[in-house]
Amino acid sequence: MKLINVENTIKLCKEHLDITGAKGTEIESILTKYLLVYICGAYETEIKRMVAERAAKAGDKELESFIRITIKTFRSLRIEDIRGSLLGRFSDGYRSTFDSKILGTEAATRFSNIILNRHSLAHGREINITFDELVESYYKAEEVLNANELPRRKQRGIKNFKFCHSALDAESNPVFWIPASAGMTNSPQAAGNTTRRD
Repeated sequence: MKLINVENTIKLCKEHLDITGAKGTEIESILTKYLLVYICGAYETEIKRMVAERAAKAGDKELESFIRITIKTFRSLRIEDIRGSLLGRFSDGYRSTFDSKILGTEAATRFSNIILNRHSLAHGREINITFDELVESYYKAEEVLNANELPRRKQRGIKNFKFCHSALDAESNPVFWIPASAGMTNSPQAAGNTTRRD
């Protein structure tokens, strides 16, 4: 899965470094930091888009609205949180599929390296990645988002839709509870337009 705006931003940054001969300078460092933030914002937006797309397949507008609003506060991009606090809350099957495709892979290592460097940057620490390493990591980390099965599931009726390990059926009064441990906060959502290109 390619994120078109990230790809375009990488291209612009590369062109600038090549045209100005700024490789190895402070300009490269600044562009690397900018790209780190941009990529992480795009990842966050894409994950939220996939969850919202999956919710739309339930065929229940109120449920879809609830999930779209709730997922806005999901901010953790660590592999552990994607597999547990996000996919694991949909089903053990989602988590297991993700685990079998991602855990222990180079894609997971590259993805985690991007997230860790972004975290260091946010806390005023030095980053440990060059522009070229970041770009290479971005392309090799694509599998992390590709392994997410949320948007690929077939549409189901409301009777079979599961959320937070509670099945809804025609006779139940749906009550949704998302524990604070889900990692959802009231922090502002990262900016970024991540139009998808498969």
